[in-house]
Amino acid sequence: MNSSISSFKRKLVLHLSLFALFLLACPPLSSYWLRQKYGPGTGEQIGQAFQRVQTAPAFDTVLLGNSRIYRGLNPERWGNSYNFAHDGDSWNQMYYKLLHLQQAGKLPRRLVLGLDYFSFSQLDSSRIEFYQKFFPPAFARDYWVAPPPQRFGESLNLAGNAWMDRHFFQVFPLLFQPGETVQRTLSASGQYRIQADPKRPYLRSVYNPVRRDSRRLPVLVDYFRRSLTLARQQHIPVTLVMPPCNLFERQAYTEANRRDYREMLFRSDA
Repeated sequence: MNSSISSFKRKLVLHLSLFALFLLACPPLSSYWLRQKYGPGTGEQIGQAFQRVQTAPAFDTVLLGNSRIYRGLNPERWGNSYNFAHDGDSWNQMYYKLLHLQQAGKLPRRLVLGLDYFSFSQLDSSRIEFYQKFFPPAFARDYWVAPPPQRFGESLNLAGNAWMDRHFFQVFPLLFQPGETVQRTLSASGQYRIQADPKRPYLRSVYNPVRRDSRRLPVLVDYFRRSLTLARQQHIPVTLVMPPCNLFERQAYTEANRRDYREMLFRSDA
């Protein structure tokens, strides 16, 4: 009996040790695999963008917005310009980026803001850990909507979900996928570029179903207005750009929704 218990303990210790080694190996291995497949990771992309605007002279034009601006607009077409957008950015990130430029003395002469209806309805918390390195504490406080006793648990939950997503759920599918047909790079002008292999074209269907919420979050409407106010006070012309929507997005917003948004934009002196 004693020998059976000892054998079980040795196996348990061995399995726990192997599992601990696996957890320790996941971050560097997952970072390597993700970088090979997708190029610079999210944190690296954001860090490079802030380093670029911090060290370079002020740009004539700066672009802010979500992935449609980040991936879809090439700032090199406008000369001395920089694409300071990023995937999932809403009006809070855009405002604090503009504030960062002001505090660094790098405000541009012109500003291009990506305008999507859903940028008023999603408060994306997946990149807090990267952005709070560059933004004031007020940025993170917007996400603490729970009562104070729940905040510690909520922060652990956010951190745990981000870690699992980055080191497990994004990596494991790569082990079973065939070779990529696209090359992803981050240009010196800030644009995230996807270049397909001419022999194996990379197609992203415009019919991918998406779910959009037509409701506007007051906090994001406030950041939108604060962004325009800051630009107006600094005499910076602003161009609002609404990229094309796919079929499902057009169906997600009724004519009444679109009319309501247009009225809100006109009331904001946009």
